[in-house]
Amino acid sequence: MNMKKAIIVIASTAIAFYTIKNRKNKHNKNDLYYPYTLLKKK
Repeated sequence: MNMKKAIIVIASTAIAFYTIKNRKNKHNKNDLYYPYTLLKKK
């Protein structure tokens, strides 16, 4: 498995869990879609 891809997946997953955890406080859809836009850029 590509090391760079693995790091990106782990980072985006961490961001996704962090966003879901704080979704009650923030109602911003951009925060939820941020990991997916990050993956598309790479």
